[in-house]
Amino acid sequence: MIGRMTIPEFVQKWRGRSGGERQNAVLFLLELTDALGVPRPEPASSDNRDNGYVYERYLRSEEGGGKTRARWIDLYKRGCFVCEVKKIDPSKNPKGFDTAMFAAKEQADRYIRAIPSQEGRPPFLMLVDVGNVIELYSEFSRTGGTYVEFPDPHSYRIRLDDLLVPEIAERLRQVWLDPLALDPAKRRQSHSRNCRYFGAAGEVFGSSGSRPGCSRAVSDALFVHHVFRRRGPAAERKVHRIAGQAGG
Repeated sequence: MIGRMTIPEFVQKWRGRSGGERQNAVLFLLELTDALGVPRPEPASSDNRDNGYVYERYLRSEEGGGKTRARWIDLYKRGCFVCEVKKIDPSKNPKGFDTAMFAAKEQADRYIRAIPSQEGRPPFLMLVDVGNVIELYSEFSRTGGTYVEFPDPHSYRIRLDDLLVPEIAERLRQVWLDPLALDPAKRRQSHSRNCRYFGAAGEVFGSSGSRPGCSRAVSDALFVHHVFRRRGPAAERKVHRIAGQAGG
């Protein structure tokens, strides 16, 4: 079996490629999944209910006047993302790269709104300019709101070399595997739970488990793990009980 591509190999191979979208889109996405260590897309079926993770996902969009039009999503993963792929040639886009990418985002947004309601809207909209950048937009309510830059307007555009940064590669990997875990609201809730938990440990064991902003979470976690090993399940149950009461 041929080994799958690493992220450095992927970046080296695709950096500066000038081929067009049609020639390179599928191969770029396939090797991106390999580099990220996520599953490859599956073979498409004639029944769209089976097409939860495929290239060229077929759908029909409303065109007004009761008319519909066939559309194809470049890469679709149900419950995760819609991905629109381009290869933008500056010589053919006199209005600029950003304008071309914005038009691609509008196109992808139309596709999302045409997805059957029973499938639900994905939390992520992804744009790819082959060999150049990947852009992420999110809408975690999945209720028809506007997809906005993720994680923020300064970091939503991932250049190819940025994938060499482990934190950025992992963020993109989670878009495939567990996109809702990237919801900032859930992360804030998790942080709050951790602070209550370590505060409860401090109350039970007489440590400084509760600290301003819970800034010492790692050392607190090591402390709690050490004490649980010494004092056993009864102490652990007591910490959980106090933490639960603190959370209301």
